[in-house]
Amino acid sequence: MKSTDIMIPSGYLPIAVFLALLLAACTTTSTGTRFYQLAPLPLSPGPDAPDAKVLAFGPLTFPDYLKRPQLVRRASDTTLTIDEFNRWVEALDQSAPRVIARNVDGLMSNLIVIPFRNRAVEAGYRLFGSVSEFEADASGRTVLVVQWGITHTAGGLTIPPRTDRYEAQATPADDPTAVVDAMSDLLGQFSREIVTLIRATILQAEQ
Repeated sequence: MKSTDIMIPSGYLPIAVFLALLLAACTTTSTGTRFYQLAPLPLSPGPDAPDAKVLAFGPLTFPDYLKRPQLVRRASDTTLTIDEFNRWVEALDQSAPRVIARNVDGLMSNLIVIPFRNRAVEAGYRLFGSVSEFEADASGRTVLVVQWGITHTAGGLTIPPRTDRYEAQATPADDPTAVVDAMSDLLGQFSREIVTLIRATILQAEQ
């Protein structure tokens, strides 16, 4: 078979080289991106008690700087880095509240946790909150700062608003998987604190 050479006019050669480089850059970006998801506590919850209380979870708000698909790292008090190649598989302000709610529900057989938007089930209590920090710094120190409280749906505060801070260490510090694991650990710490206070207030008061 006779081969045919394709000649590119000299005037179009720079354009052809540019398009080839652009294609290579796009290919590298798409294949180099990794996606991550927060993990709940490794629990094997049993059936809920017949007289279990119902807690509506949310809203739990997040600052705008965390409402992005990329992982965010803190470089200094005033500087953040955005990791374009390591991203969340879903929005952080959606996945984190769901993981916490699942943790709390799994840790307590006498409490059923539902999303606060669920109108099909009447909840006696509602947890509300606002996250102000939830990221790792360059050393791997990972921080969660959250203000939260619980109200009785009939009116009044059951757990007055409080601010809690949790820390975990990502090792190695530059490993995104280790950072996500540390962030999941922080949600676990927060979940256990919620459970401790619910047992000391809501459940204790109704015994």
